[in-house]
Amino acid sequence: MSFYRSALFLSPVLKLLLNNYQTSSIVSNCCLVLAYPFFVNSVSASISCAKMRGGALEVLLVRAEGLKRAHLLGSSGHYVIIQCGKQTIKSKITTEIDERVWWNEKFRFVLPQLEFQEMPKLIARTMKQTKFLEDYSIGETIIHLSEIVMEGCEKGFVEIKPAAYNIVLEDGTYQGEMKLGIRYIPDVELKEQRNICTRNYCQQKKQSICRDLLSIALKRIPWSKLFFFQKCSAYEESKKSE
Repeated sequence: MSFYRSALFLSPVLKLLLNNYQTSSIVSNCCLVLAYPFFVNSVSASISCAKMRGGALEVLLVRAEGLKRAHLLGSSGHYVIIQCGKQTIKSKITTEIDERVWWNEKFRFVLPQLEFQEMPKLIARTMKQTKFLEDYSIGETIIHLSEIVMEGCEKGFVEIKPAAYNIVLEDGTYQGEMKLGIRYIPDVELKEQRNICTRNYCQQKKQSICRDLLSIALKRIPWSKLFFFQKCSAYEESKKSE
């Protein structure tokens, strides 16, 4: 509302500027400021109304076994950080029993279809939690997604039953296995929360850009000439009244 109050305050100023042929560019800048919110509202409304489609990748984290051991004081448990594109999910923390760590958790990643097509791999990083030191990475399990996504797009659905994948250590060697299951659904509707975030982002951008444009337009106005015209107008009105 503060923006519109500013526009109403400037309306007599714009009226005077219209009588000055040297300020046509300034008037156009001010008109652009006034028209911009309506343009952004129409764009954000079209984004919110459109149904965005994407793909869903479900990951079943079963267990890990044969993990590299490090006898550290205060060791407590293991967890997994799964990275799918720009999204990351952390599993629960569990302890090792009979050289196996069980999770039995399912995670779901929903992304635009284009991001899945450009995404080369899924990374599951096994972490060791400690009480007195920083948590550290034991190794990574890498699953290449290009063929999975391609098959899912062709068939409409693809599911890979839980299987054991190698855990790659930092030095490039293998030690331990992680059991994972993968399911890919190519055609799902993206969450409405994504559209809400887009609308909020548009509203914030609208307010900041309007302030910037209004500031630029105000700086370009020749205030000395404006006040001179205003004084002349007041003088002429006083002469007429006499």
